[in-house]
Amino acid sequence: MATSVLYKREKLRRIILSDIQRGAIGVGDRLPTENEMVRKYRMSRATIREGIALLVQDGILIRKRGSGTYVKSHNHKRENELIAALVGFNPEGWDNAGQIVHEIERRVHDQGGNLVLCNHAFSAEKASLHLDKIIQQNVAGVVFSPIQIPGMKEFNHGVVRKLEDNSIPFVLIGSPISEDTLCRYSFVSTNGFEATRQIVRHLLRVGHRRIAYIQGFSDVFSANERFNGYLEETRRHGLEIPDGYVQAIQVGQISSQGRDEIHRILSCDPKPTAVICIHDMIARNVMEEVGAMGMNVPGDLAVVGFDDLYFAGELRPPLTTVRTPLQREAAENMKILYQKIHGTLIGERQEFLSTRLIVRESCGAPPELRGEFSTEETERITVTET
Repeated sequence: MATSVLYKREKLRRIILSDIQRGAIGVGDRLPTENEMVRKYRMSRATIREGIALLVQDGILIRKRGSGTYVKSHNHKRENELIAALVGFNPEGWDNAGQIVHEIERRVHDQGGNLVLCNHAFSAEKASLHLDKIIQQNVAGVVFSPIQIPGMKEFNHGVVRKLEDNSIPFVLIGSPISEDTLCRYSFVSTNGFEATRQIVRHLLRVGHRRIAYIQGFSDVFSANERFNGYLEETRRHGLEIPDGYVQAIQVGQISSQGRDEIHRILSCDPKPTAVICIHDMIARNVMEEVGAMGMNVPGDLAVVGFDDLYFAGELRPPLTTVRTPLQREAAENMKILYQKIHGTLIGERQEFLSTRLIVRESCGAPPELRGEFSTEETERITVTET
């Protein structure tokens, strides 16, 4: 019973705060009377009073004896604000999620708040349990990393709709949910489209024209954007993509993904001379399989990954990959979230950050072409027909 009262009280607080932030109620405006709010929100008078009291404590509202309750300010600053990060850590422990969480935690502490970390582990069931607790915990805002596996699009939309229904400010991190809602929600992510275009340009520069691709899950936004960059850049340079050059990984253990796919790719005639992988773990699996087949990387097949995971530079040969600005991504997302919490953000904000191409030995680049390159540094290349 106590939890229900707390939930309703906080819900009312968030509804009023949302009305203020979107301009439905302005500074100096008087709120409806308690009786009017009881009828409108179907809550008890005690709950209405307690919800209003929370906003008075925040400095948003002010009570004037004999006159009513008025909007005092658009901005609110609650001490010890609680931020929830609903994110996914890969169960096989290979991803960069720790860097993102570390930066989120640092930004929250800089604001004098506290962070509650919720690992959905790419499970709808776990995410739902965490979400219910987040709503009950009176959090000021949420950082949500959509579950990026097939069939989760509607579930991810359901999560943000529930946050909206409870007037909880949130941002998306890691990836937008879908192309059709790209402009609806705030996020900062990396520009995978431009990153894979950059990879193709680099491979062309070192002499490759038969370039294969191992793609991620087809209904995941970030995977599709990376693949679309590959399609766009090969089209721009008139490269053919024979049947079998593109293979998609299947749901399963990450340690096995990419292995069957590279066997199918290398059965094509003519064989590709290079393959781009959706992320570094797939690239590592591919390199192991190529070696087991008695072939050489990069002599027989150049391999490029994505994400510059911790092991990429230690592979033999070291892996050419894309480095994503994870700390900046987290920092910018937190900046947006606090703007939403404090009512200073107008509308929603979306931003894609540029990446860096890390050229190592696995792509066959000579020493003078190795190093770290921005998108602009690979924009202009001369392609020699072979």
